[in-house]
Amino acid sequence: MLGIKRLYKFLLKPIYHGLDNLDSQMELALDLPWLLNSPLWDENFYMRHHAEEVRTSKMTPAEHYLKIGWKLGYQPSLYFDGKAYLEKYSELKINPLLHFLKHGRFTGCYGFLRNVYPALRGTLERYLTAKATR
Repeated sequence: MLGIKRLYKFLLKPIYHGLDNLDSQMELALDLPWLLNSPLWDENFYMRHHAEEVRTSKMTPAEHYLKIGWKLGYQPSLYFDGKAYLEKYSELKINPLLHFLKHGRFTGCYGFLRNVYPALRGTLERYLTAKATR
């Protein structure tokens, strides 16, 4: 008869790891549209700063940001500073841009870089237009 540890190792452990991976893939599938439809995500900007890391990860730039980049403090664009957002709202332990897009913008959280306001004008207009159509 198989012992409990052997049973877990050969039968249950692969199932649990498979479910964890499935949860991770589902979460990514739900988060990607938020990122890709946001004017605060700039793939070209992200690739200019992190191209080698993205290539070696074998992920798309958006996947890299969602899974790894935000944890390393990488900016998703010139206009949003996730690291500063997390410092300002220190209780958060999740992706700062996703938090801003899903919750923070409705509750008055602020994540824009202060010193680039003139350059933000077009981005903010696109953001407000997109927000009004949702």
